Amino acid sequence: MHLSKEVIAERLRHEINEREFQGYVINGLREEWADARNSYDSLIALYERVKAAPMRPDWHYIEPSDLAGIRAERPASVSLPRFYLAEHEIAAKIHGAWLGRVVGCILGKPLEEGLTAAQIKEYLEGADAFPLDNYVPTQSQSARILLRRDCVPSMRGYDQYAQEDDDLNICVSLSNY
Repeated sequence: MHLSKEVIAERLRHEINEREFQGYVINGLREEWADARNSYDSLIALYERVKAAPMRPDWHYIEPSDLAGIRAERPASVSLPRFYLAEHEIAAKIHGAWLGRVVGCILGKPLEEGLTAAQIKEYLEGADAFPLDNYVPTQSQSARILLRRDCVPSMRGYDQYAQEDDDLNICVSLSNY
């Protein structure tokens, strides 16, 4: 399955925004994206430049992406309690925790732009979706509008896949170790 230029362009735009949020130097990449978004080859070339973007020199967070770097940054080891669970029970709990994280990230994505609980409730009540038991509706009768319109793929009626999420990316990359 090949992704369309439009899907690739949108994902790349999102990646540029995420990289900026995560402390990378993205100077000029948005402008390059605007010029490249109609060419598959240009988008792929730009993606390589986005991946190679350096961290900002003033970025004060230490967030290694490799296992050795993560281990070097963690505090000294502590003694852990003994588990009295079988291996398959531990695996099931880890799998359940991962699925819960995915569900929470995807279902909550349209609501994560600084809304208070009261504002979320107002929006959901206006969409006859409170308490939430499905994806967030794209429209509501309330005056409240959602700020995260880039999350339509994570909203009711438009959900086809688990939309990329920075909170999930680190977990997926660590699972390869």
